[in-house]
Amino acid sequence: MPRLARTVSLCILAASLFPTARAARSFEWRPIGPADLESIAPPLAPEIGAEILYRYEEIDDSDRHSGARCRDYFRIKIYNQKGLSHIDKIDIPCPDGMSIRNLAARVIKPDGRVINVEKSAFHSREIVKQRRKRHQMTSFSFPGAEVGDIVEYKWESRAKDHFYWYTLSPMHDMPARHVEFQVSPFLAPGVDCSTYTHRCPPLEDMNGKDGFIPVHIFDTPAFKEEPYMPPKNDVRPWILFYPRVYLGGVLNFWARLGREKVEEVDACVGNPSKLIKETAAAIIGDVTGIEERARLINDYCRKNVINTDRHVPESGVIVKAKKRPSPDYTLQKKQGGTLDMIILYHALARASGLDTHIALCSNRDNGAFNRDIHLASALPDPLIALRDGMRWLFLDPATDVVPSGMLRWQNEGAQVLVSTPGRPMMWQTTLTMPAAKNLARRSAALRLDAEGTLAGSVRIDYSGHAEMSIRDDYMNETPAMRDEMLRARIQERLPSAEVTKIEMPGIDDVTSSFFITYDIRVPRYAEQLGKRLFFQPGYFEKGISPLFAAQERAHDVWFPFAWSEHDDIKIELPSGYTLEAASAPGSLLNANWGEYDVEILVHRKINTLEYKRRFKFAGTRVIQSGYPHIKALFEAIHRRDSHTLSLKADDAEP
Repeated sequence: MPRLARTVSLCILAASLFPTARAARSFEWRPIGPADLESIAPPLAPEIGAEILYRYEEIDDSDRHSGARCRDYFRIKIYNQKGLSHIDKIDIPCPDGMSIRNLAARVIKPDGRVINVEKSAFHSREIVKQRRKRHQMTSFSFPGAEVGDIVEYKWESRAKDHFYWYTLSPMHDMPARHVEFQVSPFLAPGVDCSTYTHRCPPLEDMNGKDGFIPVHIFDTPAFKEEPYMPPKNDVRPWILFYPRVYLGGVLNFWARLGREKVEEVDACVGNPSKLIKETAAAIIGDVTGIEERARLINDYCRKNVINTDRHVPESGVIVKAKKRPSPDYTLQKKQGGTLDMIILYHALARASGLDTHIALCSNRDNGAFNRDIHLASALPDPLIALRDGMRWLFLDPATDVVPSGMLRWQNEGAQVLVSTPGRPMMWQTTLTMPAAKNLARRSAALRLDAEGTLAGSVRIDYSGHAEMSIRDDYMNETPAMRDEMLRARIQERLPSAEVTKIEMPGIDDVTSSFFITYDIRVPRYAEQLGKRLFFQPGYFEKGISPLFAAQERAHDVWFPFAWSEHDDIKIELPSGYTLEAASAPGSLLNANWGEYDVEILVHRKINTLEYKRRFKFAGTRVIQSGYPHIKALFEAIHRRDSHTLSLKADDAEP
């Protein structure tokens, strides 16, 4: 059954105090009090300049014969010019499987006059077409909106199917005085509604009027987006509504989920067919080692079978089976969804004598996993669990950019449920790759001329998560678009850079090593002052801003994975100039977070400077109170990366 998750925008509850009458759901414009019309100063966050006076969200998922119905209503007060920027353009997303109707908007002047937004001002467009998911966006602006005005907009939406579960979170980019949610959940015989609250009190009233559960939230601060912050579900308050089937406790729910997945997979795999056996034999040859056989099968799936949840085949045709396809079908068509590829691997591995099982893994990007939340979607990512003696190894053959022996960072250090036929379920925690495995090795052979222009060739080799990230960015693009993307990234820090001869060997072969090469020319790379040239030898860090600019921090600092960088740069210095000093910035060594070291060597006979930089950051999370320390650390690294050397013309006066 397809599931649509509803994420809406919660903070402090007081549910039972405000019962909502059925008539209120007629969804007309609501009266505005004179105090709101006349107010001139925001009480919650003056620095933002606008606030949500009232927000209403209604979800009716109670009709078992039709999809969910929703209603949304916003009332916003504008206090200054900065506040106007928040309503400059309103975007209403509409995911695939939903439709928007009865959209209306208006401006209310302080004297009560109303300016309605014309229907012709609403524009819908498709903004994303990725991995077969279409997203429509409806946009509009408020005509004649000024400081002191109130703007309102509301709409209804319908889903083709039930939501079944939905998360309500009130935090918006503006503070909100009053947020109201009314939820009529999906119910069925033997199924009731369960809730889970995060960073807010539990619901007090589960028996609202007309079958709707009322939720009222007051004085919600604005959500603050920060660089390198934890997943939003970890830092925002929210309430989850989801159906609960009584199974006798937490263990029974997860055990049943694992058993059902095993039965589904075993029904597809059955006894290995002749095709599966022959293919497995051809893949592994005479290899006998468990890990090596597992790697060969994993690489075969990654390279030869297209995951249609991630990519569209070159033919543009995605084959859709009427039911869960067999491994033979997936193998013959050379395409399938994520679970189809997991099943194919499982069949090939079993035919090769490997002890593999289906595993269901949590996703760290969705926030911390909680076993008390009985939702199958809490373990969204199927993996292969391989038993090797007393240990378990986990593989992801369905994600082509993931090298054998690794997982996506979202699945590292994550909870995983392993179910085996006839045995109790097991919870495991996947391993996390160290910084040394996630390496960007960067080298450059450059020349600096007397006018300050830097030119030469560059090569960057990637491994681990560094490789997965960059490969995933480029692999679905055309060669021309890849060049344009790389050129834009370089010019973002070096605006005058001329980037040519771009090559990405291995981009289309996920089992090969991946690196990027290009030629670079940067006029005015060195600053010329009189008879001196001042330049930054750390080419790869030139033009990069400090990692953390804000003086204060609302959230923890969170990096998805540890990483390391090795830079080896050779710069041929201009003739007629002498390096005044070849001092290197100081090193930073700490067993807790990692290391930073720069070495500068000067080969005077060939007039060449050699710059070696080694950086490793092993930490992944720093609590909010430790922000001043992590900020100071990266500022110290940035100062060292910005280290400048000077060249003096030989004919300059002493």
